[in-house]
Amino acid sequence: MKRGLAALRQDASAWALRWPVLAAASADGARLARWPALGRALPWLALLVGLGIGWRPGERGATFASSLWTLLPMLLLGASGARFGAPAWLGYIAGDLLIHPHRHHGSLIETALEVYAPLGIGYLLLGILLVANPLTAILTARQLSKRVGPRLRDGARRGLYVSVIVLASCLTALVLTWCWAQALPTLLRPVETWQGGRPAGEAAFTVQGREGWLTLLAVVVTAATALARVQSALRPAATRSGAAGSHGTASALSRAPVWTRALLRTLLLTYLLSGLYASWWDAGLFALLVFGMTALRGWLEHRAKRWFLIVERVPLLVRLLVVIGLAYCVALLVIDPLWRKTDTFRPVLLVSLVSLLAGTVLMPARAARVERASGLRSPS
Repeated sequence: MKRGLAALRQDASAWALRWPVLAAASADGARLARWPALGRALPWLALLVGLGIGWRPGERGATFASSLWTLLPMLLLGASGARFGAPAWLGYIAGDLLIHPHRHHGSLIETALEVYAPLGIGYLLLGILLVANPLTAILTARQLSKRVGPRLRDGARRGLYVSVIVLASCLTALVLTWCWAQALPTLLRPVETWQGGRPAGEAAFTVQGREGWLTLLAVVVTAATALARVQSALRPAATRSGAAGSHGTASALSRAPVWTRALLRTLLLTYLLSGLYASWWDAGLFALLVFGMTALRGWLEHRAKRWFLIVERVPLLVRLLVVIGLAYCVALLVIDPLWRKTDTFRPVLLVSLVSLLAGTVLMPARAARVERASGLRSPS
C-alpha cells in the first residue's frame, strides 16, 4: 500500500513538472524542508479546506465571493504560498463542481453554457489570487535578490537584504491583491448575466469597502511567508538541496509554435474578460487585438534579443508598477469622459487593452521566468 502511494505521488510530481506554473507551485516549499512531514501534510490540508469551501454546505451563493467566510480563508492560503494556494484552488473547483448545488436551466447544453461556463471565469479569477499572485511575488523577490544579494547577503548587511526582499514581496502582494479586488465584481458578472438575469452583486457586496482589509491580510501573510522563505534560503543546507531536477523539463506549451501559444492565450483572456462585452463584435475585436499582442510577445521573446536584454535590466517589480500606473492614468483620462456617453464597459475594455500592450512590451518573457522558477525552492 505504501509503495503504491509512493509511486502515485511520484507520478503526480512528474506530471506537475510538465506544467511550469504547477512545477513552480510545487517547488515553493523550501521553508518547510526542516519539517518534511509537515511539508507533505499541509498541502493536503489546504486541499480539504478548498474542497469544503467549494462545497459550501448551507450556502446558496454562486461563487467563492458570496461571503467573507469563503473568501478570507482562500486569501489566507494563497498568500501563504502557491504550494498551499494551488491545492486549495483545485479542491475548491472539485467541491464546487461535484458537490455544491447549482441552478440548472433547460437541457444539459443550456446548463453547461449558462451555468458552468461562467463558473469557469470564477475559477480562473480564484487561480490568479491563489497561484499566480504568490508566484509573481516570488519572481519579483528572486530577481531583486540576484541584484542586491551579492552586495548585501553576507556580513553585517544581511538584515538589510532580508528587509529588501520581504518589502518587495509585500509591495507585489499589495498591488496585485488590490487590483484583483477592484476587478472581481465586474469580471464575475457573467455568473448571473449569462443566465439571463441581472447581476446579483455578490462579489461587489462582499468586496466593496473591504479592499483595504483584504489587501492588508494578503500583505501581512505574504510578509511572514517571505521572511520564512528568505531565512530558509540563507541556510547553506537549503541552498544546496535544490529542487527535483526540473531545469530541463519543458512544457508542451513552451515547445508549441508562437501562433499556437498566442491563440491559446487569446482564448483564455477573451474568456476571462467576458463580463465586459456588450456584443459579440466587442468580443471578436478584443480577441483580434489580443492575438496580435500575444503574437508580438512571442516575437519579442525569440527575435528581439536586444530589447529583451534591456528590459531584463529593469526589476520586474518596477515594470509591474509601471504597467499598473499607466493603466491607472489612462483610466483617469478615458473612463470618466466616456462613461457618460455609454452604458457599456467599453471604456474598461480600452484600459485593459492598454494594460495588455504595456505588459507585452515590458514583460516579454514572463512564462520563461516561471519555467526557470519551477526548479527553485527559494527566491534567491
